[in-house]
Amino acid sequence: MAMIESDIILSVIMIAHNQAPFVRRCAESIINQPVPFPYEIIMSDDKSNDGTWEILCDYASKYPEPIRNNGLYTPRIVATQIDSSNYNPANKSQRGGWNRSNACSHATGKYMVVIDADDYYKKGAHNFADQVAILEAHPDCSLCMENIYILNKGDDFSKARLLFPQEFYEEGKIITAEEYIMNRYFMNTVAFMYRLNNFSPAQYGSRNVDVTITSHFMQFGKIVCYNSADYVYENYPNSTSHAMEKDDDVFIFWEQGIYISALIPALSHWYLLSRIDDVQKVVSSCRHNYILKPKNKKFLQGMDVYVYDAFNKKRTIIDRFRLHLSTWFIGQMKIHKWTNRLTTKILYKLIIR
Repeated sequence: MAMIESDIILSVIMIAHNQAPFVRRCAESIINQPVPFPYEIIMSDDKSNDGTWEILCDYASKYPEPIRNNGLYTPRIVATQIDSSNYNPANKSQRGGWNRSNACSHATGKYMVVIDADDYYKKGAHNFADQVAILEAHPDCSLCMENIYILNKGDDFSKARLLFPQEFYEEGKIITAEEYIMNRYFMNTVAFMYRLNNFSPAQYGSRNVDVTITSHFMQFGKIVCYNSADYVYENYPNSTSHAMEKDDDVFIFWEQGIYISALIPALSHWYLLSRIDDVQKVVSSCRHNYILKPKNKKFLQGMDVYVYDAFNKKRTIIDRFRLHLSTWFIGQMKIHKWTNRLTTKILYKLIIR
């Protein structure tokens, strides 16, 4: 007998913008997973004009509450919409950030996964159930990480490749935040399940991107590995990552040592140490009057980061001295191998705030 239940264990965050040809494939790949607990899908649309929003609303009307049948559940689906244009976004990344933050603000589960509507889970995936079980067994962990598949747009799944060698994902292997940051690991947000526990990343607004979300949750616990690969990430020529990688300024505005240190100060020690060469490059570029493109200067506005604000401005004597001192201090850190927290606190004060 089917029963309606509402204690949500997992929130699946799905964001979309003008992706009508793909959203049903994504949604069905979620719904078709065998899930033995109540869960929800938060479908957030960024003011699409191609019928995407209507499709999401149709799903929401069909799945108003989680229903149990023979031990498995159908989801509750919530459709929500935002118009990121109202926030004057600088680029696609900020549009996606606002959309993701809107979806996260509606999540009610104990755990959360974040996906994009143009991607999907492979046939036979059951990572939702497995990752929840792993996190339940590891209360000191806030993230469960698996591998993902990469596929070019239009290709059959038989042509998909793993992002990293699968042997890295030894079942139950624990990775600390220090290890993850110092070894410069990177995994797309879609590879993780997060222990939500009221620590929503919705607060980051336009900055709610892959590395921000992962770093946010690393403040609260370790990473445990799940030896599987279930998510299929499709490469698109017009995707946000493709567009931004071609920009000459990318090394400045995506430098994690500064960007993530500013957003998540609790992890700044490790981010500044692990990326000291890149931080030095950004500070040196600023000191030598590198000119950011106006759209990228706009992207960095509002972060309250000294070195970002110092680009494209007329320098005062204090500015010139501070940038010179920052450059000298980073050089001393590298020469003398200063790695203590006092050193990174001083650097933080010099270049961030």
